[in-house]
Amino acid sequence: MSVPSVFSQTPDAHSYDFSRVDKLLRDSLSRFDGGCALILIRDGKIIYDKGFGAITTDSVMPIASASKWLSGALLLTLVDEHKIALSDSIGKYLRYLSGTKATITVRQLFSHTSGFAGEIPVMRDMKLTMKNAAYAICQERLKYRPGAAFAYGGASMQVGGRIVEIVGQKSWEQLFQERIAKPLGMAHTNFYGLGVTDNPLVGGGAQSSARDYARFLHMLMNKGVWNGRRILSEAAINEMLTNQAGCVPVLKQYQQQVFDTDFTTAEKADYGVGAWRVSAESSVMMPPLQNLSEVNSQGRMGFTPWIDMQRGVIGVLATHTSLRQIAPTYRSLRKLLRDIVPILPMAAIAHANLNATAATVTTSSVRKH
Repeated sequence: MSVPSVFSQTPDAHSYDFSRVDKLLRDSLSRFDGGCALILIRDGKIIYDKGFGAITTDSVMPIASASKWLSGALLLTLVDEHKIALSDSIGKYLRYLSGTKATITVRQLFSHTSGFAGEIPVMRDMKLTMKNAAYAICQERLKYRPGAAFAYGGASMQVGGRIVEIVGQKSWEQLFQERIAKPLGMAHTNFYGLGVTDNPLVGGGAQSSARDYARFLHMLMNKGVWNGRRILSEAAINEMLTNQAGCVPVLKQYQQQVFDTDFTTAEKADYGVGAWRVSAESSVMMPPLQNLSEVNSQGRMGFTPWIDMQRGVIGVLATHTSLRQIAPTYRSLRKLLRDIVPILPMAAIAHANLNATAATVTTSSVRKH
């Protein structure tokens, strides 16, 4: 399967029958505040693009934790340039730290295994700068030994955002626009979804549209290239999709309690750089990336981007509705899509999508920078 560098703007119905999807979303409108929209892309072609209610795939809205995937990608652009390494201790950049806190790694900040609680209120203070917010977070007591557990949220990523600012020598928003949004033509995507501020929420403050976000996902599917321009190296994408959390225990008492889906119910963490990993059910032992079924970064208000690795499908469900409210519809939607779109042959999964990087690129080239 060859993936074009820019997806076709012309819908391609192919042979898929999405009538059941239409009916599900139409019948579920009462669950969605204002409506919802869904875009699906396969083989670089749009196979589904519809809005329901007042929302279309061009509607711009806050995307909450779907921001984390974008943030992880921004960090990895600096890793690609050898300006920072995921294995770096944060004391290298935040000189005021000492002791255990200074030994926390950049990897742990972006995989929610730093030792900080997942949610610390100061990270949302829009009157602060990111520099001041990061300093305040770092004064908090660690809840567990760094690297020993997982507590999902945005506090540690806010500290990571400040380190990105230090290394990139510009504000978070400037760096995001220059390195991700503008190269991808994501004209409606920024980190001012909660308002213009010098302390944008790294783990949850972006706004975007389904169509904008699909450009980002398509770049990932195309091994880091968009419209002939390389945004991320294959090694960086390989790192993004590798479990950075180490399958440590999930400490639910210290993490952001927002989910009512099957993505966060596991007792052991399975998280990359800014995105959740879903492993395929298989009795055959395979390399970690070839055993990857799905990658996603669902937001607390329902905005859900994902890549179905087994089917080679990019999907973005756009809405601004509580996850708990839309959970039944979302679960039904994902089941329908798995029924409608066939799984790729194993050879295609291994060589035509992101899993191919596992066979040709080692993570050491990223981790040792």
